[in-house]
Amino acid sequence: MASPCHNKERKGVRLKGYIALFSWYIIVMSILAHADMLIDNFESSNAPVPWTFFAGTGASGSLTLGSGYSGHGAHLAYNFTGGGTYVSAHLNWTNTSSLSAIGFWVRTAPNTVVNLLVVDSSGQTLTYVPSRPMEVGMITNIWYQHVVPLDSAYSWSGGMNDGVVHLPVTQLAIRATNPTGAATTLLGGTGAIDIDEVWAVTSTEFDLDPSAALIAAPPGNSNLLAQLGVSIHFITDNTALNAVQAAGFNWVRKDLVWANVETNQGVYNWSNYDMLMTSLRSRSLKALFILDYGNQLYTGNNNNPPTNSTQITAFGNFAQAAASHYAGTGSRYEIWNEPNGGYWPPAPNASQYAALAMEGIRRVHAGDSNALVTTAGTSHFAPVFDQGYLAAGGGTNADGIGVHPYEIIWPSLNLTDSLFFLSSVIAQYLNPAPPVWDTEWGFSSASYGRGTNSFARNRQAAQVADELLAACGAGFPMYVYYDIQDDGTDPTNILDNYGLLTTGYSDKPAMTAVKALTAVARNRTFSGFIHTAPTTLTVMRFDGTNDQVFALWSFAPNTNSQVTVTVPTNATVKDMFGNPLTLSTSSNRLSMTLKETNGPVYFSFQLLTPAAPANLSAATASSSQINLSWSASTGANSYNVKRSTISGGPYTTVGTGVAATNYMDTGLGSGTTYYYVVTAVNTVGEGVSSGQATSITEAVAPTGMAALAGNSRAIISWSASAGAVNYNIKRATVSGGPYSTIATGISTLAYTNSALANGTTYYYVLSAVNSAGESANSTEVAVMPQSVSLIKDNADASGISIIGTWTSSASISGYYGTNYINDGNTGSTGGKSVKFTPMVSVPGYYNVYARWTADGNRATNAPIDVNYAGGAQTFHINQQANSGTWVLIGTFLFNSGSAGNITVRNDSASGYVIADAVELILY
Repeated sequence: MASPCHNKERKGVRLKGYIALFSWYIIVMSILAHADMLIDNFESSNAPVPWTFFAGTGASGSLTLGSGYSGHGAHLAYNFTGGGTYVSAHLNWTNTSSLSAIGFWVRTAPNTVVNLLVVDSSGQTLTYVPSRPMEVGMITNIWYQHVVPLDSAYSWSGGMNDGVVHLPVTQLAIRATNPTGAATTLLGGTGAIDIDEVWAVTSTEFDLDPSAALIAAPPGNSNLLAQLGVSIHFITDNTALNAVQAAGFNWVRKDLVWANVETNQGVYNWSNYDMLMTSLRSRSLKALFILDYGNQLYTGNNNNPPTNSTQITAFGNFAQAAASHYAGTGSRYEIWNEPNGGYWPPAPNASQYAALAMEGIRRVHAGDSNALVTTAGTSHFAPVFDQGYLAAGGGTNADGIGVHPYEIIWPSLNLTDSLFFLSSVIAQYLNPAPPVWDTEWGFSSASYGRGTNSFARNRQAAQVADELLAACGAGFPMYVYYDIQDDGTDPTNILDNYGLLTTGYSDKPAMTAVKALTAVARNRTFSGFIHTAPTTLTVMRFDGTNDQVFALWSFAPNTNSQVTVTVPTNATVKDMFGNPLTLSTSSNRLSMTLKETNGPVYFSFQLLTPAAPANLSAATASSSQINLSWSASTGANSYNVKRSTISGGPYTTVGTGVAATNYMDTGLGSGTTYYYVVTAVNTVGEGVSSGQATSITEAVAPTGMAALAGNSRAIISWSASAGAVNYNIKRATVSGGPYSTIATGISTLAYTNSALANGTTYYYVLSAVNSAGESANSTEVAVMPQSVSLIKDNADASGISIIGTWTSSASISGYYGTNYINDGNTGSTGGKSVKFTPMVSVPGYYNVYARWTADGNRATNAPIDVNYAGGAQTFHINQQANSGTWVLIGTFLFNSGSAGNITVRNDSASGYVIADAVELILY
């Protein structure tokens, strides 16, 4: 046979993606949902007793206590290099109640397959082959769970010999089996599996929850159709190619036979294949060409492979010419077909094939650097042959390693185990390791009876649909079905009945099943798996714009095996042919019994816009940030955050595509109240708004800080802080604090702190307060309170400015200094003044005093002007009273220096105006 397929994905990327799935798988996997009775968790003081070790002939190993999935576990070591094929952990155990499955956790190495053996009351031994779950993929050193239904035995012998467990069970064994079935040193031939938490399970019913956590699809496998191919055996057949296109295939695999192209040495005739290429490209199909078979011009017989340097060089010339000729068409190439089988006469030879593969891969890349090329698909998984040619360099620069998994007769049974084993062999020789391509795999309807009867064709249909789903789920970047059309009409001939079409071009049931599957995959993304118990069930989810489709299928090899599946009542259900199914209803769930013979069943759920997010809350984070949080809305892919400064809106969208259930809204105004709603979004659209949440940002730290010294006091002032309701005053005697709060709830923009010690420096900061809380502290200001008195006398030599004639006198006592001066009672004409200008060294608020000698002839309205920082004020003084005392005029702010002054004038005065002295005392 012949045929392959591949995704434009270079080597090494996929394993990294698999590793990224590790934590997801551990989180998602459930402990046995229906486990009723613990058989052993290996936590007893004498564990792993009562389990005992047993080895098949030629094998060796041991059973010891080791680390478990939780706590301790059983460590089953093996050595198959001596010819043995299995070792097992054995337990004599009689169940006391009914059970339907055995569950256990296991951690395996690539060079082993896990089996479960059960002995029933009749003495019958039943062997189960639970496959490595697809969602585990290629992840190494991971614990995973098996729940093995007892009706899913792979083989049985002894006792009733009917494949049915006759309770009670009397013995259990968990076996590590050599995947090659023979003595081998592949991957060392030694290793161990770890076992933990063995349970007796009473029910394997699976309840599908569409919102269940998803285990991501293998990297690069989201588009099933892009990786799907089919084998053809013709050059021109428009009817068949139309069927290929209509079925949803993207690739065709076809032999590009060397001898048909090069009939004269060095001359290549591509005309026939050009006709095929034209037909493919008109249907948006692409080619995977198998460069294969001998050429009598070089090998003596067209069946003989190239084995010497001359022949291999000639083949390389052909390969490079083919890649060059079809460059730009997106074609891919496979070097030979099944060299480990009958296509490498007289007998398979890994080293010979390695030389051909190395040359072919190199020359294809030389002809088209963008072309992807794989090694030959081997007949079945063939790790020993693969090791042989890989060790000889046969995989150098390959974009894929080919395989034809025909031995997988139930598409999910041991497929992932075999792929895990092969991938690990490849990784020994290629770094990074290229992915494995499934370049040919199919099922013949004649394998199930007469290939033309409905039973046989329906069995083929189930296997084919399962195969394509399994190939996608297992992570093959390309998978090719063999083949498009039956090769003959003999209903008993296996090779005649692999087709999806009859020889007369009618759709076989398998083609109907393929169309139903590709209809599911079209315009939908394969997103991942839902974890299941039992292990025999696989669930893959495909996400569309307005819906989700879950493909479920069972791969139990025993036709007696079945599992009950329940789903919500809003599901639409179709069988493997796309026909609607009507299910029974029980406890508000739809229910069906699923068997391997059903093939996949598709459950569809229409997506609605998600519900409004609940529990929206808003919390102030700072003067410019508010943090939001809310509960997840079922079915939401993302969220939109909307904001307003008016309760009830209108709202402005400030955040879109928010994946988390929280949001930090930044760049906000200080001291402002904001109102929020959140909506949930999915592929259908945007849901309704949540309830409103509100919060106010903090006020900003006060600015414009100033401090003035006073007598045993300090006067602090500042600028208004946006959003502040009031202020807190904080003080320290050390710069930088720590500060003590000395006043709270201050609603003015100034504060006088009294009862301070003169000569001590004090340091002040402020914070603004509103309902959101307290702002950060302002910058610091420092001030030293002190006692200051400034006196200016009329007789001083400086700081006195006299305008007009003033007469000196000492006739009335009570004056300051040596005398006082008067204006001669000339107020009617005015124009006389005495300006007192003190030199202020400490800026601050000062009490201003004036002094005079009183008498009955004095003015009752002598004008005195006070010029202070920021203003001037005139007072009219009665100088007939308060003789010889310091009279308080008022308290005023004076800056340092000589800008401020006190002036005594006589303008419009009603008697003698006296100018004696003034005093400023720091307040």
